[in-house]
Amino acid sequence: MAVCITRWILAEYSFSGRRNRRLEVLEPGIFSLDANDVLINQNKSALALWGLSGGQLIGQAIGDSALMKRCAELPARIEESHRAPDRVVKFDCTIDVDGKARTLAISVRPVKGSTGDRVGTLIYAEDMTHREKLQSTIEQLESTGEELQSANEELETTNEELQSTNEELETTNEELQSTNEELETTNEELQSLNEELENMNEELEFRTRELDSLNSRYADTLERMPWAVAVLDSDGKVQFWNSAAQKLFDMEARSVIGLELSQLPIQPALRDALVRRRKAMDERNTPMLLRNQELKTKRSTSMFDVHLTPLSHDGGKPSLLLMFAPQQPEADKHSASGNSRSRNSSGAKRKTQPHAAKNATTRGGNSNKRKK
Repeated sequence: MAVCITRWILAEYSFSGRRNRRLEVLEPGIFSLDANDVLINQNKSALALWGLSGGQLIGQAIGDSALMKRCAELPARIEESHRAPDRVVKFDCTIDVDGKARTLAISVRPVKGSTGDRVGTLIYAEDMTHREKLQSTIEQLESTGEELQSANEELETTNEELQSTNEELETTNEELQSTNEELETTNEELQSLNEELENMNEELEFRTRELDSLNSRYADTLERMPWAVAVLDSDGKVQFWNSAAQKLFDMEARSVIGLELSQLPIQPALRDALVRRRKAMDERNTPMLLRNQELKTKRSTSMFDVHLTPLSHDGGKPSLLLMFAPQQPEADKHSASGNSRSRNSSGAKRKTQPHAAKNATTRGGNSNKRKK
């Protein structure tokens, strides 16, 4: 039966070079399917309209092809044509081509063999967006023609007014000559002001270089910090993501820069808590702290204290410095506490020894005096 279907398709559509050329010159985009809804041919218009290349489609079932990704409704419409092989199924579908919306008028037409059985399907597509633009342009041109006729009458009236205005302009010209003398005087004053502005501009450029240098040192300092650090601008978007943050969250800076705090791909509970703290920080203009935050990554689970610090601003919404400070395990805390007590004890002993020596010297001195 498969051989018969192939023979009917070859007889109906003729896969010769002449058939292909006829498909290419047709304005609508045309795809050919066999009886099993496998793509077997298309013209260039079809590929251009759908934003595809030929190698992506031939030999693929319609349900697995890029056409379905462009227009999810298409397989259902083809199935509808199977159930009603005597009619053409028509519908509109808006697809995305290179980031631009394009509305296609699609017709699904069954193809019958010599015995009346369906041996294939043709899918026609026309660019309705282009057609609507052309129609809109025609209407605009017609409207413009009427406006031009009306404008011509207005121009004739305006010409008479211009003749009268010309006389007024001659009078005004004399006034302009007088004003020109005043402008020459003003020009000298502007030249003096321009010199002052140039001096100010040089000062600003110097200050700008100083500020750029400070910003560079500031960024270098944050980059060297062992904690994960991020800086968000006044619009709430990430502008800085240091190496420690990349390592902790396993996310490169380029995948994070420009994201808002609510868009960070971290644990939802932590992200929501950060958003709330940021809102409270903006209202109070004071640093905030999130203690005992559990952070799960692909590599490990750790506890962190998250510091939210507002950066300086000029009355507007402040920028945000976000730091993730790892908590020490309990054993390390006790060890650190013990070391601290040990250092304090040693310091106390060192402070006591000089006094003891001094007292001993004093006692020795008094003894010598008594002996004398």
